[in-house]
Amino acid sequence: MPILFLFYAHKIQQYKAGIHNFSKGLMRTKFLALDSALKELNTGMKDEEVKNNFVFSELETSIEVMRDRNRQLAEVELLKVHYGKLLRQKGTS
Repeated sequence: MPILFLFYAHKIQQYKAGIHNFSKGLMRTKFLALDSALKELNTGMKDEEVKNNFVFSELETSIEVMRDRNRQLAEVELLKVHYGKLLRQKGTS
């Protein structure tokens, strides 16, 4: 019976790690866009460094990878505009 508990505990740890990595990957573009929008607001200059965060030398440069990367960059640019508008708003909360 204890062996079953060890197996179950191991599977739960794998599941938790998988969920954490999935959410980290899902939120990556949102965090990059927010950081970039905040940097642009503080410096007043356009932040081009965000594009460098999507360039990985170990990734293959197939058509599918480039298409997905371009879609992520478009999402980041859209979110940067949105977050920039939100950050410039004045309010009490």
